Amino acid sequence: MNLAKALGFFSAYCVFSAVTYLVFFARHDIGPLFTLAYTSGVTLTGIVLRWYLG
Repeated sequence: MNLAKALGFFSAYCVFSAVTYLVFFARHDIGPLFTLAYTSGVTLTGIVLRWYLG
């Protein structure tokens, strides 16, 4: 229900995912695994945001 908390969580996740992307992007052999992890991470973030926003 707390919009500021939800936006803060989302911003933190965006920064974390951007850094993680840069780290794993250099390793092309792990690309497919990263794509799966990133997609599930975005999905999880969406679920958490919907829970926060009610």
